[in-house]
Amino acid sequence: MKSTRIMKVSANGDQTQRLPYTEASLVYHLTEKINSLIAEYNKIPELASGTDLDNVTKSGTYVINGVGVVNAPPNWYVNYGTVYVTAINTNSCTQMLIDNRNNRFTRARYGQNKTWTSWKKFTQE
Repeated sequence: MKSTRIMKVSANGDQTQRLPYTEASLVYHLTEKINSLIAEYNKIPELASGTDLDNVTKSGTYVINGVGVVNAPPNWYVNYGTVYVTAINTNSCTQMLIDNRNNRFTRARYGQNKTWTSWKKFTQE
């Protein structure tokens, strides 16, 4: 098996081996790092207790995991769900909240005043 060596060369030309790794070891560590980065990228952020949904305006997916949030749909006390946000521009975005009972709500923010519409509940027939 081949070995990759990182060598340090001194001013007088002497060489010392710094980091000996076999190719298998290099591939393993690279694969491990790539998997770590993918896991971090795919991690869905959880909203903290007291988060104001009016301020959750960056495109993305967010989890409500048993905590109370501000400006949720009226009479919504489930405290478990997923918020999907689509930012349209700096003034406008949409939010859709689906809770763990499959209730679905949506609202939008629009205009220079960044006005929020009221939450609308999807009815299931």
